[in-house]
Parts: sequence; structure tokens; C-alpha cells
Amino acid sequence: MIVETGAKVRHRVVGERVLRPQALYPGEVAEDIGSGWGGFAEFGKVRDPRAMVDDGLLQADEVPLGFRYQATVPADLTVDKSLLLITQKEIWSACGKIEEVSGKRFLVAGAGITGCLFGLFLRWRGPRR
Repeated sequence: MIVETGAKVRHRVVGERVLRPQALYPGEVAEDIGSGWGGFAEFGKVRDPRAMVDDGLLQADEVPLGFRYQATVPADLTVDKSLLLITQKEIWSACGKIEEVSGKRFLVAGAGITGCLFGLFLRWRGPRR
């Protein structure tokens, strides 16, 4: 959840929940530790790439991937239901890279939510031609 914004931030607001904050800015090192992602960080940095484009600091087609991954969690989505959003996104993406599965037998190695999501998403995607 965003707790504070800088003076140049115009498209993010205090209270907004954002996925994938960065623990450190790219290239930063703190106490000999460098990290691009903040998944296990207590606090992270969230960028406002729209404001950076508006201010001429970035071109729209040059926004770093890490900034684009910082998606806002809808306000009406409860915390318990939002916990798996990143996992769901990654599994959905992986299922899109799997070749045709219609009529084939395959094993999803994974118990719990990951295995269930692979099976469900492959079924939703249906046969690919």
C-alpha cells in the first residue's frame, strides 16, 4: 500500500495497493545487497511511469518492464483474494507458451494452487490450432 508520494507523482495515490514494488532502484546496492524486486521486502519503491513519460524522462515505448509490472490492485478486491494475483499471472503466461494439448496426456507436477491453476488455465485456453 502506498504510504507516501513524492512531489512529481501524479498517477499514484496514498492508500493505493500496488503489486511488485521494487526493494531497490535498478543498480542500487544497500549493505552489499542488490535487488530488483521487493516481493519479500517490508517496504518497496513504486514508480509513476506515466508521470515520467509526461515529464519527458522516459519515452512511452521505453518504460522498463519492472515499472510496467507494478500493477494497481482494484480497491474492491480484498487482500485475501488479491494474494495470488502475481502467481496467477505467471501461470497464465506459462500456459500460453505450452503447445497444443488437445488429445494429449500430460502431467502437471505440482500440488495445491499452482497445479490447480495450471489445469484450470489450460482448460480455459482450450485446444490450440
